[in-house]
This record gives sequence, structure tokens and C-alpha cells, in this order.
Amino acid sequence: MSEGHHRVNGATDGILENGSVEASPLLEDHNEKARYREYLEESVRVGSLAGPISSQAALVFLSSLVSLAFAGHLGGLALSQAVLASSVYNITGAAVLLGLASGMETLCGQVRACAMACPHMEGTPCITALRTDQFPSVYNITGAAVLLGLASGMETLCGQMRACAMACPHMEGTPCITALRTDQFPSVYNITGAAVLLGLASGMETLCGQAYGARNYGALGIVLQQAVVISTAVFLLILALWTQVHHLLLAAGQKKDIVEGAVMYLLLSAPALYCYVIAECLKRYLLAQGVVTPATIVTACSAALSPLYNWLLVDYFEVGLAGAALANDAVQATVLVGLIGYVLWRDQRLKGTPLQTWPGWTTQCLHGWWPYLKLALPTVGACCLEWWLYEGLILIAGWFPNADVAVAAMGIGFNTTALTYTVSTGIGGAASTRVGNELGSARPLRAARAAHTSIVLVTALMLCIVAVGIALRDVWGYLFTNDPEVIDVIEIILPVVFFSELGDGLNCVCGGIMRGAGRQLLASILNLITYWGLGLPLACVLGLHYGLGVQGLWWGLATTTTVQGLAMCATVLCFDWDKEAKSAAALLSEQHDALGPESEALLHPTGEDGGSDDAEDR
Repeated sequence: MSEGHHRVNGATDGILENGSVEASPLLEDHNEKARYREYLEESVRVGSLAGPISSQAALVFLSSLVSLAFAGHLGGLALSQAVLASSVYNITGAAVLLGLASGMETLCGQVRACAMACPHMEGTPCITALRTDQFPSVYNITGAAVLLGLASGMETLCGQMRACAMACPHMEGTPCITALRTDQFPSVYNITGAAVLLGLASGMETLCGQAYGARNYGALGIVLQQAVVISTAVFLLILALWTQVHHLLLAAGQKKDIVEGAVMYLLLSAPALYCYVIAECLKRYLLAQGVVTPATIVTACSAALSPLYNWLLVDYFEVGLAGAALANDAVQATVLVGLIGYVLWRDQRLKGTPLQTWPGWTTQCLHGWWPYLKLALPTVGACCLEWWLYEGLILIAGWFPNADVAVAAMGIGFNTTALTYTVSTGIGGAASTRVGNELGSARPLRAARAAHTSIVLVTALMLCIVAVGIALRDVWGYLFTNDPEVIDVIEIILPVVFFSELGDGLNCVCGGIMRGAGRQLLASILNLITYWGLGLPLACVLGLHYGLGVQGLWWGLATTTTVQGLAMCATVLCFDWDKEAKSAAALLSEQHDALGPESEALLHPTGEDGGSDDAEDR
């Protein structure tokens, strides 16, 4: 009988394991307290991971807004060009590449756990347990992640508020519409760049998380190299697309003067996109090992330098709109250089030890791409489906009679959700790491505990955020504009906006759990069904057919995120965790076979394993 079966039914290790002793009330009380303590400890572990991750996400978000703010200082036309370029950047680039990078998370986490837990299985993936004290606490990871996401989120928000005020000084009391919309067209950077690359990068989560859990240290470095090579190849394809995007924008009816500036801004932002996705790969490489604080510090430093870079290039040297794009390049390059420096220093310290994760550059990274791509590509699809829906709703808002007010209100709503979403991002990243680590080390019960704890944690935090958001609905709009029409709309839709974050938070965290378990395809299918099968049609019906306008769009989106979140949550709660652990072992075995026997020395350079003989683990 499996470990999960015994423990779920209240059996205690070494006493009721064979079912021969009937539990007394005193023993049941002891078991209840032990379970409570275990979940509390898991909450601490998740929190310690999520805090830094959220902080990083928020800082990145804010950094991008600072560049938009300085672009806005150049005037409304410059800001329109910058925002249009940003949309193409995210949708065609970042989402795809980050989705590809996500493949690392599952493999790396499970592989490392496997190698250390099974010293007797030379070079082969295994399923054995791993002591809890051998992993960083979830609280630290979650806490650092949340803080990082919040900080980067504030940068973007502050930048857009400033852009709004500076780009349209002549519109006293009116919203600077160009700062909050993309001239009613999806932003090219987001649609063609960020969405794609973010999807690629997320492939690392599965591979790295499970590799680390399996303690196959050398595999982490090889997966990182695979992610870098694959992301570079896709980035070059995206760059080729960007060189022709002006034809698409003109065909879509964009004004020629806006398109010319947008394409220039977009192409100058290409280095930022590449630095961003490589930095995300390094973050996932470190996150799989429970290392989150250095990335948080590096991101915070780059965010602090963002206003300086923008001031120097936009104002002091008077480079203009190009200066805002170059400043964004400088910010992302700062993050990348800082992370590379830390990773090199850390890997040098671990060189020659059983904990060494970097085997050196090797041609092995050119082999065995399929295990990575089959995890990353569904994440690319999931990212694009979600991001493109949001951009599509901006388009629909532009069809309303009072389009300027509608688009401005939608823009404020989306930026509000982007800021709160950084909290969910941190917990989702922590959940992916914890689940991947535990499945890689064949601890299905602990993987289930990490998943359930993360779901409870994000639900509690989202409820708090909803309460705060509803309380601030009368004043929130004033942070962006003095236009009474827009403020009135924001006051009406803000409760719905925050309500949508309940389901979105669940969706984000359950998506992280699925990435940790290597179930990206399932998450992508659910995204397709709910976002495009339900969300877009419902938003159109409520907003256009029934004339509810912006409020109808948000009710459609809130309904969709709620259904999606509940569906994802129900799916995770129905997981057979013993089966998931076996699937993790099969995935690691497939990756090991794909790399070939010549990779053996790279995966196990020291011949040591550091495994544990803890009977409880087995």
C-alpha cells in the first residue's frame, strides 16, 4: 500500500503503517496536531519562496513603466509609439520565450532530487524521499518572490501615471488616453515578444524543479544551456518578424507616423527582450535550488537605476524616444549582468562538490530537446491565449461609443490587475518549485501538501486584496486621472476587477503546481476552453449586445477567471500524487536517455550523491 494511502487515512509512521493497531482518540489528536504543524511548516516554505519572486515581478513591471513615463515626457505621439511597440514586444516575444524557459522548472527540480535520493541507482532517475530540511523553506521563497513582484509592478504603474501626466499637459483633468491604451491595437511587443518568450522560459520550471528534487545536479546546468540555446533561436525568429511588423500595422489601419516610431522603438527594445528572457532562465535555474534572494536584490537595484537611465538618455543626452528604449535595454542588461555574476560566483564555489550544478558548456545541450519542448510549448500556448485575450478586450473597448473613456478605464483596470497579479506569481512560482522538488524526490504526500498549502495561501491573500481594493474604489481612479467620467467608470468596475483576481490568483497558482508536475498541456487546454470558448464570447455579449460597456467586459472576464480558477483547482485536487511521482521519474528517465550515455560524466562529475538513508523518506 502506498505512502499517500496510509497517511491520507491518518496512519502514523511506524505505528499504523500496516494497519494492525487501532488509533486511539489520544493518538488521533496527536496526528491532527502533527498534520497542522506540517502544513504550517509548508506555509513557511512557500512564503519564503514566493516573497522574492513576487518582488522581482513587481520590480520588472515598474521598470517598464518608468521607460513609458519618460517616453510620455516627449509627447503623446511618442508615448503612443512606445506603447504600441510594447504590445508587439510582449505578445510576439516575451510570452513565447518565457513559456519555453518554463520547461526548465520541472526537469531541473526533479532531476536533482533523484540523483541525491538514490545513490545506488548510478545515473538513473529514481523515486525516493528527501528530508524537508534539505530544501529551502517555502516561506522564504514565497515571501521574497511576492516582494520582488510587487516592486517591479510598482515601477510600471508609476511610470504610466507619470507618462499620463507628462504626455498630455494640455488636457487638464482628462485622461491621457495614449498612455493607457495602444491606440486600440494590441501592443506589438507584448503580443509577439513577451508572451512567446515568457512561455518558453517557463519550460524550465518543470525540468529544473524535478531535477533538483531528484538531486541530479549536473542536469540543471544542461537544462539551463538548452533553455538559453532554444530561447536564442526563437528570439532571432521574433526579431525577423519585427523587421516586417510595420507592414502588418499599416495594414491594420495604424497611422504612418505612429507606426514609424513604434517600429523604431520596438527594434531598439530587442536587446531588452533578449536580456529579459535569459535573465528569466537564470532566475528559474536558481529558484529550482531555492535561491531567490540574489535575484530579488539584483532586480531591485536595476529598478532603482531605471529612472537614472531614463533621465540620462531621454532628458540629459536628449536622445528622445530612442533613449527610452535604450534605457529599458540598460535596465534589463543590468539585471542580466548581475545574475550572471552571481551564478558564476556561486557555481565556482560549488565546483568539485556533490552540489555542483554547472558542468561547463557542453554540446550535450544540443541534444534531448524534445523533453524540454513538450513541456515548454504548451506553456507558450497558455501564455499567448491569456495575453492575447486581454489585448483583444482592449480592442473591443475601442468599439464603444465613448471609446476614449472606455479604453482608459480598461487600461487602468488591467494595470491594477497586473500589480496584484505579482502576488499570485510569487506563490505560483514557489508552488512550482516545491511540487517539482518533492515529486523529483518521490515524496508524493509532501508534493500534495505543498500544492494544497499554496492554494489556501493564495486564496487568503486574494481575499485580503479584494477587501482592500473595494475599500479604495472611491480614490483609486485619482491615482491615474482627474477626468470625472473615467473616475466614475473605475469606481463602478473596480469591485469586479478585484473579484476577477480571486479566480486569476487560483489559476496562477494551480498553473504553477501543474508546471511543477509537468502537466503544462492540461493547463493549456483549460486556458483555450475557458478564455476563448467562454471568456471572449461572454465579454462580447455582455459588453456589446447588452450594452453594458466596460462593466460588461469585466463581468465577462471575472466570470471566466472564476470558472478557470475553479476548474484548475478541482483538477489539482483530483491529482493522484503517487502517479504524478511516477510520471516525474519517467520524465527524468526520458531526459536522461535523450542526452545519451556520454552525458553521464557531466551529470555526476564527482561520483558522489549525498543521498539520504532516512527510512521515513522511503
